[in-house]
Amino acid sequence: MSPRRVTKQIVCSECGRPIQVLTPTVADVEPTAPRSDDDLDEPIPVEPAPSVEVIVESGPVCARCAALR
Repeated sequence: MSPRRVTKQIVCSECGRPIQVLTPTVADVEPTAPRSDDDLDEPIPVEPAPSVEVIVESGPVCARCAALR
């Protein structure tokens, strides 16, 4: 099973434009090393590309919306 990637996107609360995109760090990724010596003899399975889950969070207003106020 491949690890799922999560991306958090903070958008402007007025116009919905993306302000910032946060991605997971290397520490959040599951290890890919073999668990034991027996795993070294097994073929490496080909897995599909991991899915990316996007979490959208409303944040402060962007600079463009703040200038229009």
